[in-house]
Amino acid sequence: MTFVLLQHDPPAAAPGEPTAFPTHWDFMLETSPDGPLATWRFGEDPTARVGPIEAERIDDHRRVYLDYEGEVSGGRGRVRRADKGPAVVIEARTGHVLIELSGNLLRGRFAIDTDDAGRGVFRPA
Repeated sequence: MTFVLLQHDPPAAAPGEPTAFPTHWDFMLETSPDGPLATWRFGEDPTARVGPIEAERIDDHRRVYLDYEGEVSGGRGRVRRADKGPAVVIEARTGHVLIELSGNLLRGRFAIDTDDAGRGVFRPA
């Protein structure tokens, strides 16, 4: 299986106007060979931190994002690949995923723990 980490930048705002949303990172994980990608939104760049960061489980994404960089449809900004590589799901249950990542930047075991509302943390395990 594979993971990808995309930096998602907002569309440009008019002068003096706020952006539609802050830059965030979308972490996508293959959980089956043909299915959609399990996806979490991180408020911080996980490649720049060692400790836990906030994570939010969001809707699954299409597999095209494993290789896509560029404009997001509907004027929703643009994405740039921050990291990608093999991933092994060690443990998965509702609200908890333990994974081994072998990316260029994200390497080692990590856990994603979320509550019933999908909010939680991504952390080294």
